[in-house]
Parts: sequence; C-alpha cells; structure tokens
Amino acid sequence: MPFAVKAQFTIVNTSTISLVELRQGEKWPINLQRVTKESDTCYVLQFRDQQSANSDIMTTLKFPNLDQLRFFQKGLSALKKGATGDIAKFKDYTIKRVDIKKDGIWYI
Repeated sequence: MPFAVKAQFTIVNTSTISLVELRQGEKWPINLQRVTKESDTCYVLQFRDQQSANSDIMTTLKFPNLDQLRFFQKGLSALKKGATGDIAKFKDYTIKRVDIKKDGIWYI
C-alpha cells in the first residue's frame, strides 16, 4: 500500500560568521557578525548595554545590508571627530558620544 508523506518542516541553511571582534573582554565586548540565511545576508553588531554591565544580556543591532552598516560607520566617525554629548540620530536608534576618564585613561 503506497502512501505519500509531506514534510512538516523546511531545512534552512544558516551561517553566522564573526567578522571582527571590535572590543574584547567579558565586561564590554563588541562583535560584528555576518548572518546568511539561504540567499539573504544581514550584519549584526552585538554589544553589552551599559545599563546591564553585571549581566549576561547582550544587545543586538541588526543591519539589513552592507550599505546600512556603512551608514552607521559614518555616524561613528562623525562622533569620533566631535565632542562629548554629541548625538547621531538614525531612524530606529541614536548613538551618543560620552567621554569618561577612568584610572587616568580617557574612554569614548
């Protein structure tokens, strides 16, 4: 007695590649990854939000394409040339430059 079975799921090939670890360490890591699902590619910036320094929660900022990632990089470059308190506003988020001196070393 022949019978046909239809799959109830679809196998999706997903690949996540770490492109660069911008900042190492357990307290404030920043990692840029490329995520590929079938023919779709996006870029993800993972970092620990300053509000949750004592937890394992990582924040993820997703960029749908390389152009959006480059646009974000332009905002960071503009802030680097600016002063503390400067803000770069994007459609879905803002980034703010804050200069802090700890143990005689300045951090941006």
